[in-house]
Order: sequence, then C-alpha cells, then structure tokens
Amino acid sequence: MKLRTVKHYFGTAFRNLFLNRLMSVASVLTVASCIFIVAVFYLMVANVNSVFDMLQDQIGMVAFVDEDLPAGEMNTLFDRIIAIPNVRVATHISPEENRHLIYELFGPDMAENLMRRNPFLRAFSVDIFDLQFHDEVYLALAALEGIASVRSEQRLAETLRNMASVVQTISVIVIFILGLIALVIIINTIRITVGTRQAEISIMKYVGATDWFIRWPFVIEGMLIGFVGALIPAVICIFGYDSVIEAIANVPMLDFMYLLPGNMVLFYVVPFALILGTLIGLIGSAVSIRQYLKV
Repeated sequence: MKLRTVKHYFGTAFRNLFLNRLMSVASVLTVASCIFIVAVFYLMVANVNSVFDMLQDQIGMVAFVDEDLPAGEMNTLFDRIIAIPNVRVATHISPEENRHLIYELFGPDMAENLMRRNPFLRAFSVDIFDLQFHDEVYLALAALEGIASVRSEQRLAETLRNMASVVQTISVIVIFILGLIALVIIINTIRITVGTRQAEISIMKYVGATDWFIRWPFVIEGMLIGFVGALIPAVICIFGYDSVIEAIANVPMLDFMYLLPGNMVLFYVVPFALILGTLIGLIGSAVSIRQYLKV
C-alpha cells in the first residue's frame, strides 16, 4: 500500500470526524461510558476472585483422629491424607492448638465433654487446592480408616462458590450488553457519514474504485472513535484505581479484603479496554458501510 493512499485514508477519516463532530463526540463519549463500566466490572471481578482465593486459603478441614489409633500409625494416616486428590497440604495439630480449635468448632459445652473423654485428641488440618473439590475431599477424609470425624466450613465454602459464580455471570452479561450498545452507536455514526456521501461513493464505484478503497476511510473512522472512546476510561483507571483501593482499605469493615495493586490488574485492563474499543469500532464501521457498496 502506497504512502499516498494511506494519507488519503486517514485524511478522509479525520475529515469525516470533523464534519460530523457533534455525532462523533457523542459516539466517543458513549463508547467511553460503556468501556468504563466494562473496565469497572473487569476490575471488580479480578478483585472479587482475589478475595475469594484469599478466603479459600483460610478455609480448610479438620480431620480428628480415632482415639484407638496407635501412635505408630499416625505417619501412615498422614500419607493417606496427602494422597487424596486435590489435597494441597495436611498439618498435624499440636495438643495446645487442638484444644483451642475444638472450642472454636464445637462450642464450650461439647468441647468440655470431648476433652474430658480424651484430653489428647489428635487431629490434622487439611487444605485443598480449590473450593470446587471441597465435597470430594470431605467424603474421602471421612471414609479413611483412623479418622473419627471431619469438621469444615462447608456452608461458607458453598456461599463463596455461589457468590463467585453469580459475580462472574453478571459481569459477562453486562460486558456483552454494553459492547452491543457501543457497537450500535458506532454503526449509526458511520451510517450518517456514509449517507451524506452516498452519491460520491456511487461515482467512485462507477469509475472503478475498489470496495476496500472506499471502505478504509470509514473503517479507520470507526476504529478511531472506538480507540479514543476506550482511551478515556483507560486513563481514568490508570490514575484513579490506586486511590479507590486505598480508600476502600481505610474502611474498618473492609480491612480484611486484599485488593489487587494497580500494576497487577491495569496491565491487563488497559490493553483489554483499548482492544475492545477499537474492535467495536472496526466491526461497527464494517457493518455500516457494507450496504452502501452494493451499487
């Protein structure tokens, strides 16, 4: 492609944007609004997943050892626990830690009863790789010979799984809807431009201009609208994200949450936003010009 031709494409695209500047600005702002909401949901999902991962690491199971199991078989039982699929780590709990844990899990009354029966009740703390394997590991632990009972935060595990699924599903739906809205806006913007030049396009077709020669200025125009529209929320995220998570971290009720630092998420969010905006512009312009090329 010749440099002169490229200059023609970009020159025409910028001229169209200027001539329809009110509609172009409206399209850019609409795309910016949509991409900003998409970016916010993207960041929200990333942080929600981070919090769930953190809580997941804190949710484990406690496998209490049968009172009659000989001390010499503790290592064998440990090996069996580690061999269970999706068990990440198993740790023997000391009698002091065990005493405190029993009070937390069973409550004062039942804990006193258990400790009177067996003051040296033995147990293993078991962590899993992912909450989705919780039930399988729980059943496998309970079925082991030498394990008297298994305690876990099953309800909390199920709640976390459900919350993660709901947040991810809602985010995908919102991103899809906002993408369609931005796409429709860009299509209408390009159609207005193309409609004003329909006669010119027809003449160019009759004198032998190729479809792509006619199409490229409008494609570039749509891509510019999408790119600039995505650039605005990207800049807002770059300069505003750290301030937002710092403000959230200063809220006493939310101090348990580990929010991802900007350099971990913006590295993905900014390119994602720019690519999404440009792609929407590309698709919108390609769709809008198509019917006018059938001369």
